Amino acid sequence: MILHGAYSGHFPVYNIAAQLPALGFAQSLRTVGVPSVSKGFDGIACFRFLNRFTYGNFGDPGQFGLEC
Repeated sequence: MILHGAYSGHFPVYNIAAQLPALGFAQSLRTVGVPSVSKGFDGIACFRFLNRFTYGNFGDPGQFGLEC
């Protein structure tokens, strides 16, 4: 897969099973392997994944936001 932005270039694609029991989420996700992430992080998640949930995007899958 070709990525643009913070991680740009060609990267391998994998399918992984992801579960977030507190949100009732359990699906197979298409993921991209990157060689390393920033210090202090275990991984990265893109907004396409985060927008699957209504908390944080105010019920609009086209945006992402945080409630204060």
